[in-house]
Amino acid sequence: MLPREQGGRGLLLQPFVAGAVLGRLLPKVFVPAALLLLAGFAIRAPLPALARSSRSQGTGASKFRPALAWIFAEAVVIIPCLWFLRGRLSPAWLGGVMAAGPAFTLPAVWIGLNNRQRSCVFQTASPAPC
Repeated sequence: MLPREQGGRGLLLQPFVAGAVLGRLLPKVFVPAALLLLAGFAIRAPLPALARSSRSQGTGASKFRPALAWIFAEAVVIIPCLWFLRGRLSPAWLGGVMAAGPAFTLPAVWIGLNNRQRSCVFQTASPAPC
């Protein structure tokens, strides 16, 4: 139930760590922000498994409980991190984080479910958030 993208963690963490260093992010904010980033990235793996299991009664149905358990475990990390960061980030930044996560995750799940990873539109648009 962990993301399988080769280099995804590096592409995610390298700009985050560089920004944290250049922005002189304090360790007490860096740790929850890094955990939030990693859990937000990791939640992308069980979501398609959950959606597939709800679509089918066959082999996908056996992955429903593990996917639900992973989503719950990641939510247990995400919610306290957001709670901790709410007093340390401006409301605009926190709102942006809370809006951007679903805004990029849900289309990525849809693209994976519909096997559109290699479409020209997706290949062109996917580097945009970077």
